[in-house]
Amino acid sequence: MKRRERIVLILFLLTPLLAYLIFRLALVPYGIYYSFTDMAFVGRKAWDWGFVGWRNYQHLLSDPEFLESCKNSFIYAVLCGLVGQFWLGFFIGMLIWEGKLKGGIRGWLATLLSGIAIAAWVTTDTTAGFEWYAMLAKSGGMINRFLALFGVGPIEWLRTEGGWLGIPTALYALMIANVWKGTAFSMVMFSTGMEGIPREIYDAVKIDGANRWQEYFYITIPLLRYMFPFVLLMLFSGSFSQFGFLWILAGRTWPQANVGIYSYIVAFSRFQIGYGAAIAVVLGLIYLVFGFLQRKLRTEPEIITGK
Repeated sequence: MKRRERIVLILFLLTPLLAYLIFRLALVPYGIYYSFTDMAFVGRKAWDWGFVGWRNYQHLLSDPEFLESCKNSFIYAVLCGLVGQFWLGFFIGMLIWEGKLKGGIRGWLATLLSGIAIAAWVTTDTTAGFEWYAMLAKSGGMINRFLALFGVGPIEWLRTEGGWLGIPTALYALMIANVWKGTAFSMVMFSTGMEGIPREIYDAVKIDGANRWQEYFYITIPLLRYMFPFVLLMLFSGSFSQFGFLWILAGRTWPQANVGIYSYIVAFSRFQIGYGAAIAVVLGLIYLVFGFLQRKLRTEPEIITGK
């Protein structure tokens, strides 16, 4: 490679890196600094703000809305990521793998199923949010219109008060929508892992009389267990402070939907920049922990040999 071409390549690679450093990482110190102030967007504190030390962080411990948003984020992440997306993705991945092995109509259906799941995954949050809002809306929503055919009155699916087991109805609706949106990630991970398991192992246990479910319980799941911690953490962290998708569905009317939405509402709707920055800093620290755990939990698959 000529020197001029090498320079052009380096500049080409450095440009997005510099843009990221300038417009993203360079703002982090400012956010941390503002979290120790009482800065506001409007009013006297917009120009006469000052340093307040740890007051914003101390207020978080007694802020019922912040604590409610943390609880909702945790419930949402656990039921969506650790339960819904994880096991549904595993089940769909199993069906896709079986379809590829069998071929014929099963292979065609497996390809169709994987295409549908991936299409939902790559759909932008804005588009998916409006799709689900059109289905869940109390007045004129597709689900309520369908139920009306059976004489069922309109249901407020995005209701934030009451609910079953102390969980608002809106949170259940948001979890169902997010499971639909994000299951393809675990599906791709697990179906890829299943393809790496030698078929000779399954042929051997079939000779011993094992059925299909025993194969999955005693072979597939144990050989894929190295993937479980990493996939679980990825799904949990991806759902914990999901913003755009939930903002369209409920964020504008429910500030406590999750921590990310509450931070945005505090900073840009209630104009409390300092306090909103403190919430964002706490959320950033949580994600640093997630990142550290992801590096620790990434393990290599067991090498299976014929010896």
